[in-house]
Amino acid sequence: GISVDGELGGRIGDSIVVTKTGSEYLTNYPREILTVNR
Repeated sequence: GISVDGELGGRIGDSIVVTKTGSEYLTNYPREILTVNR
């Protein structure tokens, strides 16, 4: 996560399932970094 004391914060987490042959994301959202200028 990331935060600015007393102003804002955010956190993103993935849910995955692990099998004998690999893994698969259960969450579905964009994984690009978004830069916001204030």
